[in-house]
Amino acid sequence: MRIMRTHVRSLQCWFFDIWIGYNECQYDYRERCRATIVRQIQITDKEVPQEKITKMLDSGKFTVFSFSEKFGDGDLEELKCRHADMTKLAESLKLCQDLFKDVALLVECQGEMLNNIEANLDDAKEYTSRVAYKILPAISRKQNNRRKVMCVVAVIVALILAIIVITVALKYS
Repeated sequence: MRIMRTHVRSLQCWFFDIWIGYNECQYDYRERCRATIVRQIQITDKEVPQEKITKMLDSGKFTVFSFSEKFGDGDLEELKCRHADMTKLAESLKLCQDLFKDVALLVECQGEMLNNIEANLDDAKEYTSRVAYKILPAISRKQNNRRKVMCVVAVIVALILAIIVITVALKYS
């Protein structure tokens, strides 16, 4: 669980970094639109309060010129440029959406993997505790077996010595 929480936290930090970048991009776009509207207003020589500019930005209506007014070449280029900016913003939103889907899929897949690792660690811990419980009697049996072997070897050596002493004694008597 701790590994999974750490992994989720790091993915959240990554997500927040991406989200902050997205907000900065959106703010920059909004400021460029504001500058464009102010330029268009300056071209038409109209006086428009800041509240109306903000309302235009919020509503998404960026047109200052009416259809009856003629567009200059610079205005047309500016509109094309703004259209390209909007297209780029839509593409970046799509990319951001795909990125979030990929992150969600990775978290889900790696979550299962982390659960498997955690289950294996729990099984290993349980097995180790069982082995530790069974190893103490085995060590004492091993020590007892050594003592018994030493006693048997000592008895065999004593018998061999006794046979040698008896054989030598019978030979000289």
